Amino acid sequence: MEESIYKYMLETFTRHREDQASKELWERTWNLTQRGEMMTLPDQVQFLRLMVKMSGAKKALEIGVFTGYSLLNIALALPSDGKVVAVDPGDDPKFGWPCFVKAGVADKVEIKQTTGLDYLESLIEKTK
Repeated sequence: MEESIYKYMLETFTRHREDQASKELWERTWNLTQRGEMMTLPDQVQFLRLMVKMSGAKKALEIGVFTGYSLLNIALALPSDGKVVAVDPGDDPKFGWPCFVKAGVADKVEIKQTTGLDYLESLIEKTK
């Protein structure tokens, strides 16, 4: 898609639907990286939020967090008693934590500082 059309789409149909904390985290992430390879884009996040809401999910798992932009939006889409576990071996998820607090969803998020494989293996062990 041509960049000017994509920008128009974001500003007209997508960005105005985001809450302030989500916009802030996306902008902080963009300013940190100046590239989009590891970033979830605003239109993708809107679709993700829609899927979480439509599924009626109360629990979610995100493996690989980067700065937490998609994680924040999953937490926002979950019901008030929902919970999302975020698994990442690095410190990157802490980057977005102020936005989680600002959005009022910090209590919905549990960060596990480990690899996805190790975390999934620990879940399997718990069921034995």
